[in-house]
Amino acid sequence: EQGVGLAAGARRSGSLRQSSLMLHDPAQRGAVGAKVKKQVLDALTQYLSRLEVPPIAGTYKLTPGGDLGYALGGIVLTQVAIPPDKVMVAISNRNVTVRASEISA
Repeated sequence: EQGVGLAAGARRSGSLRQSSLMLHDPAQRGAVGAKVKKQVLDALTQYLSRLEVPPIAGTYKLTPGGDLGYALGGIVLTQVAIPPDKVMVAISNRNVTVRASEISA
């Protein structure tokens, strides 16, 4: 049993060493960041493509004195495009924050 515990401890120690190297090596940190960003981008694109958009209805006041009523329904997002350079992924402790801009569908 002690041998198993030592092996697990060695694996954890190796993982800690790898994590420490990643934090201090910009190339490794960049590679991990790029991999996480790609996975987030893929997941976000899939999510947005399946998103159900509820109907939108309202009235827009026109000047000098009329109203314009509108109703939009059956909205389907297809061909969602998110520019990779407009996606920011920040990892802090156990939290991942994602910000994206210039999304088109």
